[in-house]
Amino acid sequence: MPLYLPDMIYENGASLPDKGFHFGMRMLADDLREHYRRYGREGWVLLMDYKQFFPSASHAAIFDRHKKLLRHPNIREIADKIVRTVPGEYGLPLGVEVSQMEMVGLPSPVDNFIKCQLHIKGASHYMDDYPILIPPHRDPKEILNKIVEKAAEYGLTVNLAKTHICPLTKPFKYCKAKFRLTETGKVVINGNRKSVPRARHKFKALKRMYDSGERTFEDVRTSIQGSIAYFENYNDHNRVLKLRRLVYSLFGFKLDKRHNIIKEDYDQCDMYFSNAFEEWAFAGT
Repeated sequence: MPLYLPDMIYENGASLPDKGFHFGMRMLADDLREHYRRYGREGWVLLMDYKQFFPSASHAAIFDRHKKLLRHPNIREIADKIVRTVPGEYGLPLGVEVSQMEMVGLPSPVDNFIKCQLHIKGASHYMDDYPILIPPHRDPKEILNKIVEKAAEYGLTVNLAKTHICPLTKPFKYCKAKFRLTETGKVVINGNRKSVPRARHKFKALKRMYDSGERTFEDVRTSIQGSIAYFENYNDHNRVLKLRRLVYSLFGFKLDKRHNIIKEDYDQCDMYFSNAFEEWAFAGT
């Protein structure tokens, strides 16, 4: 991976040191603010996605990258052998660290083309998902066509069915999060709305399993904290309050600022769980 890094753009955030999913969210938010300072809310966002990103990866394109970036012949030979373990001329397996390293860097020529040749500064990507901010004096369809042609040179196919051009005056979704650029230039980010009913169903199921002794208090504590903490990464204060109220109505737990059960309820729930478990075990005999 260190040998691939010089060829990558800074905004490439997947599986890289000190980066990740939320890094990509921050990069897009920063690009939106910079775009607003220059053009206001005029312009577009091009939401682009590659088709069958891992299954359609061209081995020939990967070998060409090895020749360019892996100068030591022994290292290049090992890297080529690993890719050749996959039968055929296309595709890499999901969930394998080596595959992840290769696919994170494979679109780098397209990234540099967007940044340098097309002169679009507000572009980033997380794996195969791209948000590209296009100024109002540029044609988004023309830019998309150029990107499609460039990606095809490296065996990458843009999924036109999932590619959208959205004006910045309207909300848009990127990696299941909803972005909205307000008239004042504020960037509002909301998490996946489907996560709220999932969290509610999860809390109610935890209550049933906790009462029956199938889940320990520690299981309930970590599940509650993790589910609510997801929304803390976004502008979802109201959703956080609603879930905290649901926890109190179901369990009677009071939560601190980090959504952890406060110490008084912790001791009380330990006693409750011990008594409930003894009653459940006695009823089973």
